Amino acid sequence: MLDFVEEISFEEIKEVWEKELWPDKKNGVAKANEWTWEWSVVRSKRKLGKDKQMAKEVEPTFIGIRSGQELVAVNSCYYSNTQGMFKYWRSRGLWVHPNFRGQKYSSVVLIWCLEYAKRKGGHWMWTVPRESALAAYKSVGFVQQSDWFEDGQYGPNCIASKYL
Repeated sequence: MLDFVEEISFEEIKEVWEKELWPDKKNGVAKANEWTWEWSVVRSKRKLGKDKQMAKEVEPTFIGIRSGQELVAVNSCYYSNTQGMFKYWRSRGLWVHPNFRGQKYSSVVLIWCLEYAKRKGGHWMWTVPRESALAAYKSVGFVQQSDWFEDGQYGPNCIASKYL
């Protein structure tokens, strides 16, 4: 694990998410959402699903990097679903302070999440990045799995994944 990446509380990450990533989010910012994802050899069968119970019960891991006392990079990861023999983990809420962008902070927190999920028995990590964030995910091996779509507030988004 990377020494300067630390686990943080939901309250800490929520403050960043509400102010910087999802201001004025419809229905507020939750620790997880109900989306699940399933990979298929057939691209048209790769799809988002919903599991409201999982979203209520899951305990995401929230991580951050600080500069002094200020969080300058955050993300979360959590187990989302199982399909067949595969366990799927979600990466959600990646954000890097504008003054720290272009310095690989996104790669550091994403790699931390990938390693964490793999140690916990995960097979896939998936995400729904904005168009502006896809390059960060691709830089650590994620592949775009869908066309761009509107999420109703912060899109366009796509589905991207990486086999662990």
